[in-house]
Amino acid sequence: MNILSKYLTCISTLQNVSLHTVEAYKRDLEQFFSATNKDIHQIERSDVRAFIAHLKENKYKTTSCRRKLAAIKSFFKYCLKQKLISNNCAKPVAFQKSEKRLPKILFNGQIENILNKASVLPGFLNQRNAFIFELLYATGIRVSELTNLKWDDINEIDESIKVFGKGKKWRLIPMTKRLINRLFKYKKEQQSFLAQKNKQSDYLLVNKSGEKIHARGVEFICESFAKKWGLGTTFHPHTFRHTYATALLENGAGIRSVQELLGHQSLSTTQIYTHLSTAKLKREYLNTHPLAGLKKTTKVKIS
Repeated sequence: MNILSKYLTCISTLQNVSLHTVEAYKRDLEQFFSATNKDIHQIERSDVRAFIAHLKENKYKTTSCRRKLAAIKSFFKYCLKQKLISNNCAKPVAFQKSEKRLPKILFNGQIENILNKASVLPGFLNQRNAFIFELLYATGIRVSELTNLKWDDINEIDESIKVFGKGKKWRLIPMTKRLINRLFKYKKEQQSFLAQKNKQSDYLLVNKSGEKIHARGVEFICESFAKKWGLGTTFHPHTFRHTYATALLENGAGIRSVQELLGHQSLSTTQIYTHLSTAKLKREYLNTHPLAGLKKTTKVKIS
């Protein structure tokens, strides 16, 4: 087992890092070592900085650059701890702070449009898609959590879903009456679909072959649906999560409760949605308050 494999095994088993992050770090580090073409003992601080500069020049997203740097830092920290190197060349390398972009959300009319259009389409796969949209919006779960849901995770008595999330932690999410009704309908449709294919599945969501659906499959469903129906907006599985969190806060939910429902380890991660809610409030104020329409240069004469 090479050093990279040992490192990836370490962060996966000992640090409770999600499989998605492990796979991303693997790609990031392979890209880095391919670019430098050096042994870990030969890599210097300038190599790390040159790699990040190369990413920026090639228009990589800021989030991608930050993650790749985080992967490099984590790897060399591991190597130093294992006494494979004498100096962590990546530690001093910093990434300039950038403004956080507010996540995109779907508004009430857009959500209803998507759910309504999806629910009337015939056939199991179309009804599965409608169920996916409903489930994502009603629970705010991540796409990786969605695709790993099993029927055993559904508690029909307590009307809740048990979700295995980041940090290898379980959390319970309540289900709406509307979601429960759709769930029962979908369950019968899935059983009939699988019976025709002579298959069985423990998973809540299956693909056209009757096998477990993967995250990329769900992303493709969202992209294709938006394109087919000309919805005037693009959306991804995570868009439902952003919309879910924003809707909860706008309707009076406490930020700690939203943090728990989303499965965020840090409250600061959840706080981005308070900024989003405030931004919407400001837009509504500017559009409705009589004085908001006055230009800054307007002078009010006092008699």
